[in-house]
Amino acid sequence: MPEIHGYYDIVSTRVSKMNNNDLIFTINLDEDPNKNKQYESTYIWLISSLDPLTNQNQVFTIIIPNFGNDSDFRIKGWYLAIYDNINNKYSLPLSRIDKMTDNKVEINIDPIFIGNVLDFNYTTAVMIRVNDTFLDKQPDYLIDSSPDDNTFWSKWFV
Repeated sequence: MPEIHGYYDIVSTRVSKMNNNDLIFTINLDEDPNKNKQYESTYIWLISSLDPLTNQNQVFTIIIPNFGNDSDFRIKGWYLAIYDNINNKYSLPLSRIDKMTDNKVEINIDPIFIGNVLDFNYTTAVMIRVNDTFLDKQPDYLIDSSPDDNTFWSKWFV
């Protein structure tokens, strides 16, 4: 089992709206997530809402993996993907992120990638993958979630 560090500890989460309507998703951590060197550390947002036009449930997963520079993964660094869980397709395929801030994982997203809604519920989690399998299987270790209960696991792994 990997050694647990502060960059796996979710201290708080926040979603903010920018003036251009982009959304800022922030996971505050107990340590700098850029210190991950050996594994795939993945930060997840599970977003759920009702489509205002169809009144149908929408579920999106924002996936922010960091492939450690000393890992066996063929790709290295920070990435972002957004998955539409209802339609079983990516609204944003895996894309490179140039850098990540210290002590938090923070990204800006155009709401079009999460169904163009600005009112939604969310849970967050941190996971670790130790071998070079990609996004097509469950992680090796589920480390932390917010809120601190089993809500994330029961919603995501159904």
